[in-house]
Amino acid sequence: MLLNRNPEAGPVLVQLNNAGIGYPGAIQTSLGPVTLKIRSGDRVALTGSNGTGKSLLLKTLAGQIPLILGELQRVARRWLFLAQEHPRPDLWPMNGYDWIKAVAGHRDAECALSAGLLNKRLDALSGGQWQRVRLSAAIAAAPELLLLDEPSNHLDDAGRAALIKQLAQLPASTALWITTHDAKLITSLGLTQLTMAQLQEASADAG
Repeated sequence: MLLNRNPEAGPVLVQLNNAGIGYPGAIQTSLGPVTLKIRSGDRVALTGSNGTGKSLLLKTLAGQIPLILGELQRVARRWLFLAQEHPRPDLWPMNGYDWIKAVAGHRDAECALSAGLLNKRLDALSGGQWQRVRLSAAIAAAPELLLLDEPSNHLDDAGRAALIKQLAQLPASTALWITTHDAKLITSLGLTQLTMAQLQEASADAG
């Protein structure tokens, strides 16, 4: 299955070989075997019903969950996974600039996503504002592979528009894999849609 519409796809950043993916202690609910190559410039949206393993796959690719079996090869030196939620302490005396520095290693200037928010304390932000700051930091980190789990969650129409604008400006070499139910996000960014069932079918055919 060609995940990158460009036939001259870039170099492989991450590869799964006959991988069984699942949470430790819950092997009965594992998925696989999955064989997959993510190349530079891939732009993919994992779609489908909740509970099919989309978030699980992203966490596995990011190295947050170990493989049950198989092999994970990662060539990319810089990758970033942004989970759906990141709980905030009730008292958290950091502002948006501090967060971007912690994630990206620098205090980047405001972008469309974070405009007017970086001087505010993180514990004073609404859920949508916090999501915008988190996304800004992830993009500012300039990873080779950006993994976003339901990135438009908590965003209003203006926030979604800002997210689309920022993701559209990613370097062509950046691989972007997201999970989403947001049809506008998929269409606006021209993402290749892929369900977990299709991924497993392609893996079986490759085997």
